[in-house]
Amino acid sequence: MSPPHMVISEFRTRGPAGADDEYVEIFNATGNNVDLSNWKISKSSSCGTTTADLTTIPGGVTLIPGQYYLIGNSGFSGAVDRAFTSALADDGGIALIDNGGKIIDQVGMCNGTSYKEPPTLAKLTSDVEQSYERKSANSPGSCTDTDNNAADFLLNSSSSNPQNSSSSPMPCLVVTNVTSPAADGTYTTGATIDITVSFSSPVNVAGTPTLLLETGVTDRTATYVSGSGSETLTFRYTVANGDSAGDLDYVAADSLALNGGAIIGAIGNANLALPTPGAAGSLGANKNIVIDNGLAPNLASIKRQNPTTSPTNATSLVFRATFSETVTNVDAADFTLHVNTSGPQTTATITGINPALAIIMT
Repeated sequence: MSPPHMVISEFRTRGPAGADDEYVEIFNATGNNVDLSNWKISKSSSCGTTTADLTTIPGGVTLIPGQYYLIGNSGFSGAVDRAFTSALADDGGIALIDNGGKIIDQVGMCNGTSYKEPPTLAKLTSDVEQSYERKSANSPGSCTDTDNNAADFLLNSSSSNPQNSSSSPMPCLVVTNVTSPAADGTYTTGATIDITVSFSSPVNVAGTPTLLLETGVTDRTATYVSGSGSETLTFRYTVANGDSAGDLDYVAADSLALNGGAIIGAIGNANLALPTPGAAGSLGANKNIVIDNGLAPNLASIKRQNPTTSPTNATSLVFRATFSETVTNVDAADFTLHVNTSGPQTTATITGINPALAIIMT
């Protein structure tokens, strides 16, 4: 699951008043205010690749967490924040595009249409009160996005629930920041480092959730220790022998795991997606914590990478050397090619090492 972002939360391509009785609702699923100035809501053609903008959101429009924004065509009778006049294709697609041209979210009703996150949805064919609405995952807002249209949306076959910017905000329960009270610096084997994960509202914790950290050859978990009932949870990591990290961070956006427990707020289960490692709000961006156990790196393995067949009569061989931690200043002089004392003896030489630590012999 990607970190929380703006989403298309509800839409329809026709309603009881006909083909122009259509709307698109977007929703701020993040824990922060989002400036929508010059963002676009666009469409793609009927099972095709032609795209066109439905509307460009004007400057000065900012949505707070949980707030909606609604655009509608001429046949839609509800109150909208902005109108559009170019009809949506029943088997086309819809995209939300930021002011830099990046597609933030998209949904489609045909495999051949440009805007979609397969598997796609079935097209709407009848003129009734209806809509596709994003599933809420036990929260009041549209807080779930798995980049799978069929999994993320449900069909309201006889009802709709469009909301505009004046509707009551429904904030999602999301991670807003990951940092550490530990001072920036270098930590060695046995050191204990606390890491804090902050949510958009208070959460209650059951069991011992974990946070998977990038610590070299073997990734380690930080284990939950305190914070239930508040907005900030503390996880504890103890540096183990062999750990290394130039700038400590978690492995991926999905590194926060329940581990058989639960993280729940007043509005339901928390969205556990973390800021992308290294991005704003991540541990790596907030802190400069170096893990160094003080031991010299060792050669963990050396394996033939090319060619893979054995035996071989190739005139050039490539071996991949893997070390126990990140290394620098490695060159061909650091390796010796063993020559057999009895025949057959090799006449090969090490001719170079590439940045990926591949040893080339000819």
